[in-house]
Amino acid sequence: MPCGPIEYAVAGEGMPVLAVHGAGGGFDQGLDALEPLAGESLQLIAMPRFGYLRIPLPPDASAAAQAEAQACLLDALEISRAAIVGASAGAPSSLQFALRHPERTSALVLLVPAAYVPRPGGAPSLVTPCGTDFLFETALRWDFLFWLAPGSPATRYCARSSPPRRRW
Repeated sequence: MPCGPIEYAVAGEGMPVLAVHGAGGGFDQGLDALEPLAGESLQLIAMPRFGYLRIPLPPDASAAAQAEAQACLLDALEISRAAIVGASAGAPSSLQFALRHPERTSALVLLVPAAYVPRPGGAPSLVTPCGTDFLFETALRWDFLFWLAPGSPATRYCARSSPPRRRW
């Protein structure tokens, strides 16, 4: 496979919408947020980002590489154009997809985007609090805690019937 293993789920039929989740989830997070919109007019496609669920973390896990994996999935599904919805940490790769593939992007929606914001006059970026890097590199790198949390989208996902999961 040219883009490596990609796990995904599809719900509904119609205009394709690719859901790109944030931290603490996988394709289940995209399904939980957007599945109510799927139906006869929208086809929801959700895939985990690198390092989530059963998708390995490749040497290049950049937003650009993730955007290319998203394009590869759309190619495999024979989808030429889709709306992209990026939530939180899914925003950078969603932005990269739109920048790299404008002809394939019918719309771009960013929900609470975790994205770089240039500072006026070249001022330095905000300083992250002590321990933030450790938190993101350990606990939030895997979705285990997310699955344990009562009432989380993950536990609600397990409690309902789900659309077919596929691995490409």
